Amino acid sequence: MIELCLTLCLAFQDPEPRPQEAPPAPAAPAYEEWDDKTAKEAVKDFEKKMKPKSASLRDKLAAVEGLAQGRNAKLVAPLAKTCLTEKALTVRKAAADALAHQPEKEAKRAVLTLLGDAQLRDVPQVCASLLLALGTLGYEAGRDWKHLEGLFDRDYAAERVPLQQAMLKLIQGCGELEALDLLVDNLGEPIPADPDDPANPPASYWEARWKAWSVWREDVKATLLSLTGQRFSTAEEAKIWIKKNGAELRRRNK
Repeated sequence: MIELCLTLCLAFQDPEPRPQEAPPAPAAPAYEEWDDKTAKEAVKDFEKKMKPKSASLRDKLAAVEGLAQGRNAKLVAPLAKTCLTEKALTVRKAAADALAHQPEKEAKRAVLTLLGDAQLRDVPQVCASLLLALGTLGYEAGRDWKHLEGLFDRDYAAERVPLQQAMLKLIQGCGELEALDLLVDNLGEPIPADPDDPANPPASYWEARWKAWSVWREDVKATLLSLTGQRFSTAEEAKIWIKKNGAELRRRNK
């Protein structure tokens, strides 16, 4: 009987704990730190590949990808120039993406300058990539907002929706309280306050705005909740709350 009890006890004992697996090693960065000499040579090679009119789209993308293998302040200017002047949209976007892992001080300055360029603001696909890059380059809430004003609601064409989504992501991630008015203006269903007002934009404007709003309206709500801690049913409700609490909210977040 004693032997039987011992056997049963041993059978129901907890199994030996498995050794804990070591956490996976962090992924190595997809770029190398280049010294000035290496960067200078890479830029020279890049410009040589980009210059010929006969350069194909594949060649240009390969040239940008080659430059993106490194990280050095000297790479910022050629990448920024590519964002601004290259004709091929995919090449411009690749250059914008590559700016995200360049030295923060120089790259951030270049990205803010690009986002303020009037002509580039009409290329929302590139601006969306630049906004995402800006989120990794040390965007400073309040101080940097002036560079983004007017970018979100420049128009509501379908091709600007990714830009608007990227901007909402940046606003929420960086706690940008200067965007509160923008968020409130885009909270409710976009319809004219007075349908009979002759100064209203045409019906095509409201249709495009409604389609864009239907994509990111939940992002607007989530961003307002993140910034204020409040859920709002209407824009008017949000305006009343912000008028009453906005100053204190900004003081707490300085």
